[in-house]
Amino acid sequence: MAKFYVLSGEVRWVGEADDVLDACIKATKSVGEDANFDHFFYVDEKGFREVGLFSPNDTESVPDKMITSDYVYREMKNEDENEGLSR
Repeated sequence: MAKFYVLSGEVRWVGEADDVLDACIKATKSVGEDANFDHFFYVDEKGFREVGLFSPNDTESVPDKMITSDYVYREMKNEDENEGLSR
């Protein structure tokens, strides 16, 4: 497991996860789906980076990964359905 920093809207989460998607799901579950999320989850292994207008030459402010919140919610739903089948 690696340590991830996840930023989306008012949510800032730091924790260990198997991968980027797992980090986003854990961040969402930690605050609940009713929290104010952006359209994207910004994920980094080095720390929080300021999210805004990115310059092509400014690699210090660009997060390692960006994932849409729609994708995260869809994967959470699939994960929950699969857990229900295995019970």
